[in-house]
Amino acid sequence: MRRIAQTQPSYVTLNSKSDTSKKGVFTSGESGKAETQSLLSAVVEAHEDCSSAHDIMETLHVAAEISASFGLDGRLNLTGTASGAAGIVSGVYFGVKGVQDLKKAIEKKDALEGLEAGGHLLLAGEASIEAAHLALQSSAVTNMIGPTAAAIIKSPAVEGLGTAFGVAHGAVEAGLGLKEMYDGVKAHNKSHIITGILDIASGASVAAIALGAGPVAGVALAATFALQMLRVHIRPML
Repeated sequence: MRRIAQTQPSYVTLNSKSDTSKKGVFTSGESGKAETQSLLSAVVEAHEDCSSAHDIMETLHVAAEISASFGLDGRLNLTGTASGAAGIVSGVYFGVKGVQDLKKAIEKKDALEGLEAGGHLLLAGEASIEAAHLALQSSAVTNMIGPTAAAIIKSPAVEGLGTAFGVAHGAVEAGLGLKEMYDGVKAHNKSHIITGILDIASGASVAAIALGAGPVAGVALAATFALQMLRVHIRPML
């Protein structure tokens, strides 16, 4: 999750024309236009603390998740290898970031930041198991690590652990989105509400993909991620 830029709300009043010169105040004749502009701003308002690296790695992670939802991952072909590479690279990035953020959260005693860092670590754990499964598709890797290690990686317990990581990661993201939406409702901030809804949908999609929901969950994740990215990158151009 990324934090939302704070904006000043517009005020609607039925005062006389003499009040129209005040900043942020509209007469009843302009209220409809003001409300439309306010809603548009809320829809496209972007998170502030977003880096290009974060966007790229998040895109790689989402691409790997969507590939998994269509059953295109875990194979030593062009699509499977690309999906595996995307998952590995993004997993390493979010794993390192998760450790760094968790350390900061502990120092600041920030439970929400710690939960978000935990979500990143869960993502990294899921990516690690998926990478191991992909590597085992190569007989050279299997021969190198030996039959015992290969059997452990292929075991239902490790498979279940990977699923648990994916479900937990999605649950954390959805939970943070619920908190964002709740805060937005309390503050009457449309942008926070919309962000929370998108994060809930994204987290639910990730968890569903981990449980084998299939292409429907992948399409849902692609749609929510596209909306999130549009909000991040459209607003500076408006």
